[in-house]
Amino acid sequence: MDVLVALAFGVPGILTAVGGPSRPWLVVLLVSAMVVLLARRRAPITVLALITALGIAAAMLFGGVEGFDLGVAFAVYAVAVARPSRIAWTSLGLSAATLGTTVALRADSDTRTPTLTALGVVLLLGIAIGISVRNRRLHVTELVERGNALARDAEQRSQLATAAERARIAREMHDVVAHSLSVMIALADGASASIQKSPVAAQTALDRLSETGRAALADMRRVLGVLRDGEASFEPAPGSLDLHPLVQSYRDAGMPVQLTVSGTSLPTDTGLQLAMYRIVQESLTNALRHTSGSGPVMVVVAHTPGNVDIRVTSPQDPAQDSPKALPSSTPGGGRGIIGMRERAAIYGGTVEAGPTSLGWRVRADLHWDEEGT
Repeated sequence: MDVLVALAFGVPGILTAVGGPSRPWLVVLLVSAMVVLLARRRAPITVLALITALGIAAAMLFGGVEGFDLGVAFAVYAVAVARPSRIAWTSLGLSAATLGTTVALRADSDTRTPTLTALGVVLLLGIAIGISVRNRRLHVTELVERGNALARDAEQRSQLATAAERARIAREMHDVVAHSLSVMIALADGASASIQKSPVAAQTALDRLSETGRAALADMRRVLGVLRDGEASFEPAPGSLDLHPLVQSYRDAGMPVQLTVSGTSLPTDTGLQLAMYRIVQESLTNALRHTSGSGPVMVVVAHTPGNVDIRVTSPQDPAQDSPKALPSSTPGGGRGIIGMRERAAIYGGTVEAGPTSLGWRVRADLHWDEEGT
């Protein structure tokens, strides 16, 4: 393209200079300008200054622009494309002023006005096209950068979503492992203690131990399946209807538990029912660790419109006794309580949980929008 531009400028002038009266200096000036124009992309301002100087020399020698108006217009276009508008207009003004003044001083009176008019029109056309091309290129560059930014944002959102999903799976794994292992250990201890006195009871405990292990394994496969295989089959997430089997598993482990469910029915939101199930599960797991009394652990789930109140209290735990903060040496590090609070926070609820002076107590409140269910 640079070669074509140089030829479009120089060839007509050279043909005119050769075909008319002999003007070898004009041919030299035109050829020099053609060579200079080849560098208009790399140094547009320098090229404009040199072309203007050659045009002034031609005007001084021959009394007209001699085709250099087109060369200056090409140079002005290159400046407008490569530099901001302020620099382009300044360069145009300096070039037009110096070249136009020379033409006005050296041209004949009858050709002065048409020559200056043609020079002004050509230069304005060159800078107008150059600014338009620059704006279009800047717009395209902005669109490309915006598209790249959107792609980066989408990638970041995908990574954040992946991290959040992995955190959710980690909480699910904690619930599964903590519950199942606590029940399995209790069943194993019970079977070991009764194997001599009551082989039938020991066999029942071992059978229940085997069932609990298989259920835990299936639950782990269900939770981790999404990481391995997008087509993994999943069992339904546990909900309010699974509270009775959950409580029964702790009864089989030797911990007396009384479950009371009252109030209106829960909404069909599986996330809410899963949160309620996991809170009760984690509460019973911690009660199994911290409670040594013979009385039953009380689990009360009260449904009211827009609210679920969950209370889990140890046998000797007085209602007025507040839960204490877990010490740092507590097995599990309190991650289960953190998971309960996170689940409750999703539904605008709160959780108070921890060991008390006599046992263990948990109180959780979950809320939901009745109109949205």
